[in-house]
Amino acid sequence: MKVRMEIPFKSNKEASNAYKALVQETEFKKRSITIIQAKKKNLVITVESNELSALRATVNSYMRLLKLMSDITLALR
Repeated sequence: MKVRMEIPFKSNKEASNAYKALVQETEFKKRSITIIQAKKKNLVITVESNELSALRATVNSYMRLLKLMSDITLALR
């Protein structure tokens, strides 16, 4: 099973910063494979797993981290 998320950012720099923050998390996932790419103003996260529960848990983890980054960015503006 595979999930692909494409998250738009306002600038290349914001997408790159999100990439740098999240790419380190890919090392800790044991039951899923995650690929993170910064493509211009977008961050692309692809998660693959044979287990539905692992896929869901990994996607939820990245969504929580992205929400946290969004909240911090809004608070700093």
